Amino acid sequence: MPRTKTARAYVASPAGWIEITAEEDAITGIRFADHPRKSDASPLLRDATRQLQDFMKGKRRTFTLNLMKSGSPFQKSVWKELTNVRFGERISYSELARRLKKPTATRAVASAVAKNPFGIVVPCHRVVPARGNDAGNYAWGKKRKEWLLMHEDLPEK
Repeated sequence: MPRTKTARAYVASPAGWIEITAEEDAITGIRFADHPRKSDASPLLRDATRQLQDFMKGKRRTFTLNLMKSGSPFQKSVWKELTNVRFGERISYSELARRLKKPTATRAVASAVAKNPFGIVVPCHRVVPARGNDAGNYAWGKKRKEWLLMHEDLPEK
């Protein structure tokens, strides 16, 4: 079966450019990008762009996007559980493993979190180390993670 063309849109945010990728009727990725390219037009990308802009303005806390999740069953279970971590909430990798009923799988959970293709929407930035007040690692850079965590500490507009 031939592969569908990937469409892209870019959203400016205080944390940097966000690239949204989509195929047919589903979002395939949301990640930070260093430089925007030309955006494609589609209702799906417009909706995703609007939802991310609303989030950045403090007007949205959850997302209603059709995500095409490619990953192992375990990765998908981790990403699904991440969507249950509420706006402003923090969770450790070990607590996330416990919620998945896999308390000894902390490293596997951390690996799945690091491979999350849907930054912000599947809120991997809310996973922080169990000890200390360091924000921890983030696939798109510590400064971006710190900005997202600070943003979620602000009152809703």
